[in-house]
Amino acid sequence: MTILFLTEADLKRAGFSERSIRRAITLKRDKGMCKDCKTKQSLHVHHNDRDSDNNRLRNLVTLCVVCHGKRHTPDEETKKRMKASQILRFSDPAERSRLSERQKGRKHSAETKRKMSLSRKGWNPSTETRKKMGLSQKGRKHTQESRRKMSDAGKGRVLSDEHKARIGVALTDSWKRKKKP
Repeated sequence: MTILFLTEADLKRAGFSERSIRRAITLKRDKGMCKDCKTKQSLHVHHNDRDSDNNRLRNLVTLCVVCHGKRHTPDEETKKRMKASQILRFSDPAERSRLSERQKGRKHSAETKRKMSLSRKGWNPSTETRKKMGLSQKGRKHTQESRRKMSDAGKGRVLSDEHKARIGVALTDSWKRKKKP
């Protein structure tokens, strides 16, 4: 990212927001790598106090997407310090569902879609990052609705013979593993 080599004054002159400038400074300060696992792939800037308006540099830290997710999952010690209403948001599935429902149906603006697209261009997670992302999803089950949607999305696709062969091998292996006591 070339933005890491610009000064704060350069960024202000270029019209970047204060928040964007603080993000760039934080990435530069942390040498463009996650503070926890030292990867340089898919970096986020995390607010230590979880206040997104507090953009003081001492409150900001660079984390990869996996480590950032871990920071937002409260441990027992954190739960003790949290208000009861905050704990409810994390622990009660009905409350999490209600919060999620508020976001459903909202559309991103064309500008936001453009920015999201640009941020993902050229993003190719390392093998290590892929493993971490896989482990973070391990044990999670798809809902019936998501299974139906995935099935519908795959209908009508024409698979190559090579792809069909790989699917057959994978299914055979999984059946063998299930049959073993």
